[in-house]
Amino acid sequence: MKLLAVLVELPYPANHGARCDISRRLEAFQELGWDVHAITWTGGRLEAPIREADIARMNSVVADLELLKLDRGARRVLNMLRWPSQAAGRWPSRAERERLLQKYRSASPGFEAIWIDGIHAAPLGRWLADQLGVPYFYRSHNIEYRYNAEQASLATGLNKLSVMGNLAGLKRLETSVLRDAALFYDISFEDLATWRAAGFDNGRLLSTMADREMLDLAKRGTDRLVPSDIAFTGSLSLPNNVAALEWYLSQVHPNVIAKRPQTTLVVAGRNPSSDLSCRVTAAGGELIANPEHMEPILLGCEVAINPILHGSGVNVKMIDMLASGRRVVSTLIGTRGLPPEIVELLAIADDADGMAQAIVTSLAEPEAEAARDRRIATVSRHFGLEGFRRSLAEAETIVAPAS
Repeated sequence: MKLLAVLVELPYPANHGARCDISRRLEAFQELGWDVHAITWTGGRLEAPIREADIARMNSVVADLELLKLDRGARRVLNMLRWPSQAAGRWPSRAERERLLQKYRSASPGFEAIWIDGIHAAPLGRWLADQLGVPYFYRSHNIEYRYNAEQASLATGLNKLSVMGNLAGLKRLETSVLRDAALFYDISFEDLATWRAAGFDNGRLLSTMADREMLDLAKRGTDRLVPSDIAFTGSLSLPNNVAALEWYLSQVHPNVIAKRPQTTLVVAGRNPSSDLSCRVTAAGGELIANPEHMEPILLGCEVAINPILHGSGVNVKMIDMLASGRRVVSTLIGTRGLPPEIVELLAIADDADGMAQAIVTSLAEPEAEAARDRRIATVSRHFGLEGFRRSLAEAETIVAPAS
């Protein structure tokens, strides 16, 4: 299939859940032999300067890349009358749209479909699908209007204003994108059930891909490790992750230390605030900001934790934690959207005492290698390439008559 993928952000470096989900899908498209051309954006407020290595990595998995600049000026403010702030910032100028359209209209052979990855990429993706006369498929990462409302309730200061700007018109945009898609592919079977109950029968489940490098290293071993007893990973600029870590540090970790004083903690993630960094240090933990790779951190720990209290969709990091073969302790909400066979591999606790005890128990009990192998094998089966191929077979039949 020749596909034009409109991606909400450049997925390299793959240092948080959405980027991991997008980058692994692009790599899977490549393995399936799909001819993928991509449009994405850079220049976000919290984004690190783009590196040549990241562009080179992107170019290694797509046939062509258009890297657009996020609009952060007056035109974005005007477009917020039509769309949420992040979508408004991704709407190119008329001249830019016409340039893109001329480029893609002249492509031979022509594009068979548009793939929209992320709700804020949808206005441009839908416009291109309409102009090129091809269907579009949409990747749903969350029930976005609910997820963003929850993030706004947790955010503080300027971050709260930023998140609030993404709420205006978001539900209207999201429901229209789902309605008009040839198919939408949801990351979570629970979110998919919610949409189907609301009358959207064009949704299908498309699980995220496991980190194949993590699976490989977990199977054969590696010396490239960051040793710890406990590891917390995740984007440290997202309000729900910050709330989860603060709850763990204040309510859970003191109980762990009281029961097992020698316990070590590593926290790793993107863009932590200086205040959060100080809290980790004060709790006796080590903070690794903006790690290039999560594999050494997860493979180096004994227990990976996900004390998340708010969220939707699927926590991609849960799959990576299990792919490492390590034991995982999570709140119940951290299991949201995961298949029952995956949930069975987790220790689940929703209160501070229960989570502390689950962690200490896991650290106290030696684990047979067979248990780690089972986790790795189960993740491979549920989140591997063959399942991905089967999930997309229907999309191929939709575009087949036009090809």
